[in-house]
Amino acid sequence: MTVFHTEVKPIRGNASVPVVYAVERAVRILGAFTVERPTLSLGEIAHHVGLSKSTVRRLLLTLQHTGLVASDPASTHYRLGIRCLELGAAAQAATDLRQCALPVMRRLVQEVGETAYLLVPRGAEAICLEIAEARRGVRVLFAEVGTAFPLHAGAAPRALLAAAPDGVVRDLLTRPLRRYTPDTIADAATLERDIQTTRARGYSISVDDLVEGVAGIGALIWDRRVDAVAAISISGIKNRLLGAEQERLTRAVVEAAHEISRAIGCPPDRLPAGPWPPALRPDAPQH
Repeated sequence: MTVFHTEVKPIRGNASVPVVYAVERAVRILGAFTVERPTLSLGEIAHHVGLSKSTVRRLLLTLQHTGLVASDPASTHYRLGIRCLELGAAAQAATDLRQCALPVMRRLVQEVGETAYLLVPRGAEAICLEIAEARRGVRVLFAEVGTAFPLHAGAAPRALLAAAPDGVVRDLLTRPLRRYTPDTIADAATLERDIQTTRARGYSISVDDLVEGVAGIGALIWDRRVDAVAAISISGIKNRLLGAEQERLTRAVVEAAHEISRAIGCPPDRLPAGPWPPALRPDAPQH
């Protein structure tokens, strides 16, 4: 049996960031393949990455197991696997989404005067993909690009939860929910009702559930397959968002979500008056 020993050392030139050498070497192997060199032999890979053939062979076995590398038994050459295509497509989709969303987010910020956020689902979390800052001196929600939010708290996460796969929803409803404030939804029955309410009205509203005194309005973004791939939201002092301007602000958020959806390929005729396609409405016929 082969035993692998994992070393964790600082990245060269940055003593504060650790690096797992096995992962770093695997990435170097993947980087050896280019448009000009789509297939490589074991010896060619070892030459390009500066490692012994035995080390490269062990790493290639793992990369093959994960689908990142494929081999041709007839020629004994290796190539990038189908998993690389899937990861590349995911990266491209995220890039396209950000490029399409950011101009819309900036216009939304100018219109409503509040900071806008773009979040994407990742399992039981929502990840902040982009932020468009308002000119107000104080940001009410302390988040950065890459921040992970729970799906049961916050306007954009709760919009994403309402469109999440059944398995994600069931899992969330059966485990303890963390309270961030006294008003965080922390019981399954209330959260289930909130999901149905969000679906019925076509947008999400959060009040005091992540930060006391702060409210948010969120709406979903749909892709060309009419899948919910992201959510856009604004957040601000609740008296500003939930006062006389609430209807105008809500309409602005929903319209921004629609504009981004159309930009990434969602058919305009699949976008109803609210951000929810008919198939996701509670009164839609079940198939």
